[in-house]
Amino acid sequence: MALYKGAREERAPNAAPGIPMVWSDWDPVFTNLVVGNGTRTARFCLVGKMVFYRLVLVFGSSTTISGPVSLIVPTELATYGGAGAAPIGDGSCYDVSVGNVVAAVHQTNGRINSLTVAGSNVICGAINATSPFTWATGDELSVTGVYEMA
Repeated sequence: MALYKGAREERAPNAAPGIPMVWSDWDPVFTNLVVGNGTRTARFCLVGKMVFYRLVLVFGSSTTISGPVSLIVPTELATYGGAGAAPIGDGSCYDVSVGNVVAAVHQTNGRINSLTVAGSNVICGAINATSPFTWATGDELSVTGVYEMA
């Protein structure tokens, strides 16, 4: 397997012999989110047709959200039919001002939704400029997942 530019080889502690665990940098594409002066770390790893990915975005003063946030994964997803809303990853939304963490789910349609509790119900809603809280400098969006490549 050829290394991508800027990639370095890492091996998981219990990786199978002969299967390289090569993590490559990835420049994620968002819908309705402009990173601005925020900082992001995004990497992915291919093992056969499985794609493992992780992303951490720390909001800067010029990071903006203009609608429901979607994230395009590093490679094309295998399709299985259905509505395209099956979960492929999970994550968290961290509000630095109060130290609150809200769970998130990344779906095959690209949407990143927050999961909040209202009484005895779990509510899944699109992440946007004011949901699950009003995003500000220092807040963090983290997503990690795995899916089958087309």
